[in-house]
Amino acid sequence: MTQENLELKAATPRDWHDLLEMPAKSVHIDLEPHFYDPEDVVRMKRGFIPKEMEQKWFIYCTDEYIYFHRSWTGNLIYKVYIYEGDDGEWVLTSADVNRDPEQYGGTDNAEDERIIFELIDYYLVQDHAEYQSGLETSLELALKPNYLGNPEVVSNALMPFFEAVYKKLQANFDDGSMAVTSKQVNDEIHQICEIFRGSHPGYNPVGSWNSEKELGQVIIKCFNLDPDYYADENMYCILSEGFAGVALAAKQSIGSGKTHGNIESIQQLLLQIHQFTTSVLLGTHTVTHPKITLKSLLA
Repeated sequence: MTQENLELKAATPRDWHDLLEMPAKSVHIDLEPHFYDPEDVVRMKRGFIPKEMEQKWFIYCTDEYIYFHRSWTGNLIYKVYIYEGDDGEWVLTSADVNRDPEQYGGTDNAEDERIIFELIDYYLVQDHAEYQSGLETSLELALKPNYLGNPEVVSNALMPFFEAVYKKLQANFDDGSMAVTSKQVNDEIHQICEIFRGSHPGYNPVGSWNSEKELGQVIIKCFNLDPDYYADENMYCILSEGFAGVALAAKQSIGSGKTHGNIESIQQLLLQIHQFTTSVLLGTHTVTHPKITLKSLLA
């Protein structure tokens, strides 16, 4: 480990958005004691700030605890106690573990203990450079065509939907174009559902991200869907309702006079919504649009 690596800035809660506290539904578990020398602890206390979507954890340390947050949701999954022993080594002997089923599906204490020490070894004890060299599987996936972790792929996949929305905004009932463009919007929403729930053969999803528990929950929050009503719905339903809401929100915003009927203003508004929805589907909204929802974006 180089001195340069040791001196890198340590992660703090300010480096990530929407971090949640440990929920009331949690357990305190004993860990088999693990000992770390001071150099390892210096590395561990730097924490870990994810640079790629596949790096699913944001980790930071204080003098007493190591906090393991899921980077996509901000949920605190593990809070591990660390202290310095009499011989100068540092010791981990216990942890608080999230047991809220809406945030984390784990229920096995032994499995959580295994995961905790794997995370420490993989994300904290190893150099960041060593971690990057371990991304071969993710890189293979990322190099496949139409990988849904690629911003350009996601943006392009949404483009036909926004083009259809734009046409519908210009349509009218008298010449029948409203019916035609409404069908086009619905057809494009169907395509989005197939792509982003991982069912379209022409696209490669991002592991478990394209699921109800991960991307689905983000869409519910960012597109202002009712979390209770959609709690048990499948990914197709969440995506379909979410993007129907996007189309309606665009129409209402333009109808409110926000764009003054100006074509360039309408196009700019749709571009703004396009960029926001792209960031939501990528999971980068916490950086590009922190604390923003569809409703607040168009307010």
